[in-house]
Amino acid sequence: MMLESCSSTNAFVGEQFRADPASWNTLDWAATGDQTSGTGRLGRAWVAPTGTSLALSVFFRVDEPGEIPSHEAAWLSVLCALSLTRTIEELGAASDAARLKWPNDVLLNGKKVAGILAQFHSVLNPREAVASGERETSSGVVVGIGTNISLTHEQLPVRTATSLALEGIEADIDRVCEVFLSHIRSDFEKLKASGYRTSVWLRGAVKEKLSSLGLDVCAELPNGRHVIGECVDLDPDGALIVETADGQSHRISAGDIVHLRRSDGAYA
Repeated sequence: MMLESCSSTNAFVGEQFRADPASWNTLDWAATGDQTSGTGRLGRAWVAPTGTSLALSVFFRVDEPGEIPSHEAAWLSVLCALSLTRTIEELGAASDAARLKWPNDVLLNGKKVAGILAQFHSVLNPREAVASGERETSSGVVVGIGTNISLTHEQLPVRTATSLALEGIEADIDRVCEVFLSHIRSDFEKLKASGYRTSVWLRGAVKEKLSSLGLDVCAELPNGRHVIGECVDLDPDGALIVETADGQSHRISAGDIVHLRRSDGAYA
């Protein structure tokens, strides 16, 4: 559903699911061009002037018959990011101009155009529903995608960001939403057809779009450590493999990846 205004589409979908879990199905969504209190990873604020960005949240049921198992659910944010790169290309970006930056950004011509945030929700089902054969709990993942549509240079939060308009793509919020939903439905069907085995299709598709591969990066880990080296692979669990100068391989499953940047602010 398209909302005129919303504090946070992720919060809205999460609240609606917890209030009535039976009414939310995989690929249900909510979106707005006026998100007033959005939040990104690590609690960072994500807001933009009204009408300049698309905030879109997609819901996925997990751990139910025919739905994605929870141990593969971490890939859902990457799936949405992949669908967004396809969306941007359909809207007019040059081939391969839209790339993924692990773990949750989409780059366009080397600058951040979108960010992704996934949140897990679980709620107890009513006793009468459980008595009639339903599971004790219903669980789902809400993936929020914030895309810069028409921000000007002056409105950008950082110089390493961009918008579709600044990169020559003229598309309004409704059009971006429409095209993205078409791609996420198609891509999710491919994932479902693989039996939700991410190594069968999704991992390879993501590696083709992953901007970090082959680059020197600095991995900023949750414990404060830094790992500097070349990103050489994406493992079957979605972690980055970074090889340091001494030849050691480090598996990066959480943290921020900083690409070495050029003087113009773009990612190398």
